[in-house]
Amino acid sequence: MRIQEMPNSDKVGESNSGISEVSIKNDTSCELIVRYSGIDSRMISIPQNQLRSISIKSGDYRVTATACGESYSSTEDLSGNYSSSYYISRTFR
Repeated sequence: MRIQEMPNSDKVGESNSGISEVSIKNDTSCELIVRYSGIDSRMISIPQNQLRSISIKSGDYRVTATACGESYSSTEDLSGNYSSSYYISRTFR
């Protein structure tokens, strides 16, 4: 399975604490699993067409996501409030 690059979350606000808030919308037709690995570790499972939020220590993370048999990865420096919407776009030839 090939891991594809995914875009970073959109920063929607500042935070003066050491905790970042991340809201994730699953716009895929499958369950979405997102993992954060860094100074803290979190895994969140999001059913299709649902929104979930997590609180995580601010810092640098490797973020991976899997949905519909596909894997995606990026790195992020979290320090505030963020929002993401995940969807899968396919091109058929």
